[in-house]
Amino acid sequence: MKSRYPFLTPLVVLVILFGSFAGSGSYVWIYLHADQYSTPADLADRLAWAQRIEYISQWCLAIGFLSLALLIIADKCLRKDH
Repeated sequence: MKSRYPFLTPLVVLVILFGSFAGSGSYVWIYLHADQYSTPADLADRLAWAQRIEYISQWCLAIGFLSLALLIIADKCLRKDH
């Protein structure tokens, strides 16, 4: 069966994937490069950046799952034969 939403479905999946990996990935990046920061203030700036990325990724994850639920509901409602 073909998808009724050929553009929205991959977009929602990409938003969910970004939300899943961006927040923790930013902390992993900082951990792996922690020896390259010369001052504790520079490390604190990077951690603040990672916290902002994590905040954005949590919103993307929530929006992605809500959008997925809405797509499923819309698909179920539109497929019913009236």
